[in-house]
Amino acid sequence: MKKLIISIFGVFSFASLNAQQSEFIGNVAPTVSYLVPAPANWVQPKNQVIKPNFKGRDLIEVDNSNTHYPDWAWQQHVTTEKIASASVLWQFQGLGTNLSPPDPTVDADSNVVIQSTNSNGGAVYRIFNKNTGATIANSLTMQSLGGTAGLGDPIVLYYKPARKWFLTEFSSSGNKLFVHVSQTSNPQGAYWTYTFTCTQFPDYPKWSFCQASDAFLVTTNEGGPPTTYAMKLSTLLTGGTSPFIKIAIGYSLNGFGFQSITPVDLEGDNPAPTGMKPLFVRHRDDESHTNGTPDSGTNDWIELWEMTINWTNNTATVAKIQDISIAEIDSKLCGLTSFACIKQPGTTNTLDPLRETVMFKAPMRVFDTHQAMVLCLSTDVDGADRSGVRWIELRRNPGVTTATWIKYQEGTYAPGGCQLLI
Repeated sequence: MKKLIISIFGVFSFASLNAQQSEFIGNVAPTVSYLVPAPANWVQPKNQVIKPNFKGRDLIEVDNSNTHYPDWAWQQHVTTEKIASASVLWQFQGLGTNLSPPDPTVDADSNVVIQSTNSNGGAVYRIFNKNTGATIANSLTMQSLGGTAGLGDPIVLYYKPARKWFLTEFSSSGNKLFVHVSQTSNPQGAYWTYTFTCTQFPDYPKWSFCQASDAFLVTTNEGGPPTTYAMKLSTLLTGGTSPFIKIAIGYSLNGFGFQSITPVDLEGDNPAPTGMKPLFVRHRDDESHTNGTPDSGTNDWIELWEMTINWTNNTATVAKIQDISIAEIDSKLCGLTSFACIKQPGTTNTLDPLRETVMFKAPMRVFDTHQAMVLCLSTDVDGADRSGVRWIELRRNPGVTTATWIKYQEGTYAPGGCQLLI
């Protein structure tokens, strides 16, 4: 009887994990904003200030240690093979205000590069000439007409199909995210500013575009399972009123106090297959997380989740569509809850190992012969808190939107004696 009850529970649990329902938050209309010079005290370096970040990391760890050392995919030596690479056009001194974390971000179009970082009063921006490296505009901040000031944690995105800039950051009050969309291709022109109010503080926001589903997506860490939100892309591009839809991923990964999932973002000139839906990825170390299936003593997993959006009635569902096996990883870098343990040269300041998340971005490309995405994450390569970068390339056939991704190749890059993050 006990086995029967467990089996029935498992069936209903699986169904619930793969049929998460959405919440319509509301429709949001924009105001108008401009990039203006930031106050001088925002960008003057001060004694280091620790900026609160990352909710969570206060859960009790799961004591189920990984014993697969050393990392089976570990590249321990620098390659001597010659490879083709792009040449460096120029180098520049970026913005820095001595805040920790600085949350630097950058993107470019064919003419300019925009960099942003945290400052003493919110996100600040610098615009460079892409061809020469010359500064076009320095230490800018977004000034919204009648809006609330920003808090930081910026992301700069250039949406090439429409030749528009997307600048995002936290609001300084409330559980809000700002999305500034340039009205033209000129980053120094006017912006439509959308203020999206989340149900909890939207920590660690990560963004992506899904043109095939007419969606702009963001994922956040709000306590509990990772949260995803969808906005209507075509509406944002024209300054209209956008729906705002919330939906949570099916379950948290126990052992992690910080819950994150990374949106897949299409890069390159080739469009996604018709009908492609938004995708999200996270890794599951089944020695550190006792929930979730399948489990294995010889490999771990990439979870692939998919969102289906109905813009007619502003609803969405999200479901896990694949578990892709990868070589064993070890997420216990300084345990499962430390914010700062990775040493860096020239300073006593230590870095967050970011063990909980697939690194942003999770880029996808469409080629003539296949579709591909390349994912990177942190892993302990030797059981002694030495961080390496596990990279994984997933592929599926061209033109399809089905859950047929396979692992094409993977490795862990950690040559020499350094700690590596990406």
